[in-house]
Amino acid sequence: MATRWGLCHVGKISHDFSVDMKTLPPGDHQIVVVAARSLERAREFAKKHSIPKAYGSYEELASDAEIDMVYLDVLHTEHWRLGLLVLQAGKNMLCEKPFAMNSREVGDLIAASKKSNVFLIGVYNLQFVLMVFNGERPESIHATGVLLNSGMDEPMVVMKFPRNRLAFCFFSIAVSLPNNATISGTTGTIRVINSKNSQINNNIVVTCCFQPESLLTIQSVNFSFSPAGLKENPRMPLSESALLTEIMDECRKQVGMVFNQDSQ
Repeated sequence: MATRWGLCHVGKISHDFSVDMKTLPPGDHQIVVVAARSLERAREFAKKHSIPKAYGSYEELASDAEIDMVYLDVLHTEHWRLGLLVLQAGKNMLCEKPFAMNSREVGDLIAASKKSNVFLIGVYNLQFVLMVFNGERPESIHATGVLLNSGMDEPMVVMKFPRNRLAFCFFSIAVSLPNNATISGTTGTIRVINSKNSQINNNIVVTCCFQPESLLTIQSVNFSFSPAGLKENPRMPLSESALLTEIMDECRKQVGMVFNQDSQ
């Protein structure tokens, strides 16, 4: 039986999600409901993507008994409030990045998912580092950067892990970066690139290519854990999501980025 999805919001990412979902077999995943604060916008989105039901409130989405999984794509400042609404209603949830505003909010979401015994997953771009280091906690974190007039931050982060291993990360919204990653060791290098074209430069370099249509296929395998009884992804467990948020909190603190939610 197909996993029945409900979309929480009608933004660009929900549009991309809906387009990618159509690349999967309909017997595996189907979007059956979309919700927005405006019923008119929800109906327009539903018509565009052939979604059978539209709601003008997120409360209606959370209470719909025909939904198995909710994709939360609202502004990240609302992830905590609406995430709790969805989880406390007993719905499995995929949360768009970032998971929430800080560690306290992420902890609340994880606790709600465990109390309701539902599946929950949320990621951010630093997740790749934790995947490479198998969820280890860094020994030290050093972050620097600038705060833009828009209120966004441009950070560079260096993390030191046990056994003299380092991770270097740079993020930007002001400039276009290649969105690549390189893993270098004593005997070779792995390059992970965001490109449709890749080639092996020599016998110790492996280039991995991720295309948009393949990303959701990988996710579909992960989400199939929910019907099997698992409530988190073994490759991206909630403990790593909590650690990731702690790292992000420390990075923000060092850069000087403070959220209103930090004092609540």
